[in-house]
Amino acid sequence: TPFPHTDNLRLSGAASFYNAVYWECTSGNLYLDQSILLTPVTNLVLSFKSYALMPGQVYDFRFTVMYNNFNASSYISVIVNNMPSGGSFYVSPPTGYSLTTSFLLTAPNWKDTDLPLTYNFGYFDANNNNKKIYLSQRATQPSLSVVLPVGFGANKQITLFCVVFDAYDAFVE
Repeated sequence: TPFPHTDNLRLSGAASFYNAVYWECTSGNLYLDQSILLTPVTNLVLSFKSYALMPGQVYDFRFTVMYNNFNASSYISVIVNNMPSGGSFYVSPPTGYSLTTSFLLTAPNWKDTDLPLTYNFGYFDANNNNKKIYLSQRATQPSLSVVLPVGFGANKQITLFCVVFDAYDAFVE
């Protein structure tokens, strides 16, 4: 199962007796330092910060246990889930009137290997620190017909958005 790049990855090693342990990344161009880690490489558990790993990449890790004059290692590969790509977001008509005009929000041509894709449409509430207000529940339909509320500011405008998710919740907005 691909790992979502938005989550904190946590790798756990186990050892009953040891003088030292350490983690290494044996593939890719990944340097294990505190800019991407929540724990040191010398812990039994190696934890990564959110967004530390690149979507679409495969990382190979080695966990090594040292005890007296003996070393033992184990390996794990992590596939980082790629987010949907290649699509667009359109609003039709491009202008209209709040509470009366029916707007069609569409998000065509999104691609991902981890199906099904789901879509969530909404707007930013300019009166509430641009809080996201969702107009619907996530659905497999890449469009939504909706009458919008009164907008914000002198021009009463609303900024709309669409979030596209894959089956493992990798998303793009």
